[in-house]
Amino acid sequence: MEKRYQVFVSSTFTDLFEERQNVIQALLELDCIPAGMELFSASDSDQWSLIQEVISDCDYYIVIIGGRYGSTTAEGVSFTEKEFDYAVSINKPILAFLHENPENIPAGKTEINPDARERLSTFREKAESDRVCKYWNSPDDLGGKVSRSLIKLIKRYPAEGWVRGRFAASHELLTQVTELQEENHKLESQLALMGEALPSSETNQFAGGVDTFVIEGTKEVGPDKTTEDWSLELTWDEIFAFVGPSMYDECSEDQMIKFLSDNLQAKVLVDSSEKIHGFQVSIESFSTIKIQLLALDLIMIGESRDITGQGKTSWVLTPYGRNYIMKLKAIKKQEIEKKVDDMKALAIKK
Repeated sequence: MEKRYQVFVSSTFTDLFEERQNVIQALLELDCIPAGMELFSASDSDQWSLIQEVISDCDYYIVIIGGRYGSTTAEGVSFTEKEFDYAVSINKPILAFLHENPENIPAGKTEINPDARERLSTFREKAESDRVCKYWNSPDDLGGKVSRSLIKLIKRYPAEGWVRGRFAASHELLTQVTELQEENHKLESQLALMGEALPSSETNQFAGGVDTFVIEGTKEVGPDKTTEDWSLELTWDEIFAFVGPSMYDECSEDQMIKFLSDNLQAKVLVDSSEKIHGFQVSIESFSTIKIQLLALDLIMIGESRDITGQGKTSWVLTPYGRNYIMKLKAIKKQEIEKKVDDMKALAIKK
């Protein structure tokens, strides 16, 4: 899509007529659209709102300063300087071109009034500050420097430009593009979350789910606290259902051992009337559980530090582990319906 850039050319007129012609020719050769006082009377204060609109619509602004300050507003500011100040205020990319030797400008093209000469000098200093500024000494020299400078400015600060109507996107098309971009962003975010919530392909080779594992440990029973061994066969889903909820927040390894032991002790007591003391999971069983949950991508293990600065091993769920524990522990709708039906049946019997 070929763009054309609109460039506002600001200067005094009668003394720089030939220079303006060279600049406009240079702009046309660059396929730019020149705009300036040829469109309206720059000395007419009633045209100021129109001048502002044209400068705002332009992509770039060029100011040419010769030997005259030019006609002024009621405030005593030349229209050229007023246009320049407005371009600065709206952050328009500006190129300033100043006559290299103002003292060599013919008398008919210079200011005679001392006050105007002083204002021109101040305006030159303003135009030279904080921007690209070139100096010229003839109309041809000015035209060439405008071409080279504008090409560099366009590369450095590419503007919106204008395109032919048949190439311009309609409002409806732009709206569709925006909506598609937003939808694409949402889908990318969802895919990223799905990727985090899926286990690696290697987990298929490890025991898990309904596969069983025999946990072993020791317990103290009876009045004399006799030490005995115990064992309990559970599925990996049952084991993970015991420990998973405690790892939504970071959990230390010591806390995890206690949490697992307490849950297993409660399950052992269901099948036993004896009083149990000192119930412990064996180090071997605990280590196997830790390694297996890691291998299944259900947990991550890192290191945290307590208030004393001492390092401690910590457990936390992976995104996949969070989803998995929710499936194991969340109450299913059919379970609630079954309980309601059972309660109704019991009420009828009574």
